[in-house]
Amino acid sequence: MKWGQVDVEKSRIRVVIDLYPGKYSGRELEQQLGLSLKEKRKRITGFYFAKTDKIDPPFHDTVMISLYNDYFENDDYDYSKLLIFMSNVADEAYFKTDYPEKFRK
Repeated sequence: MKWGQVDVEKSRIRVVIDLYPGKYSGRELEQQLGLSLKEKRKRITGFYFAKTDKIDPPFHDTVMISLYNDYFENDDYDYSKLLIFMSNVADEAYFKTDYPEKFRK
C-alpha cells in the first residue's frame, strides 16, 4: 500500500508521508519528529504540514520532511524520533485502503 515517498538528492533527503486526516497537529509533529515546522520550499531542515479540509479517508493530511546536511552533522538531533514516527504512521496506513469501495480508484 502506498503511504508516502522518499526522494534522495545530493543535498537533501525528503520524506513525504500521508497521515490520517485530523490526527496530528503541527505542534504534535514538532514534538514527535524533533524538527521545526518550516515554510514550503524553504531549503532548511524541518517539515511542512498540509492539512486537508476533508475529515474522512481517502483524504489525508501530509507531512513533508526535509533533511539537509546539518541534520546529519548536528549532534542535537534525535534520529530515533524520526524512525519511530515513520514506523508508527506506517502502522496507521490502513486508512489508505480501509474505506468504502465507492472511494477507491
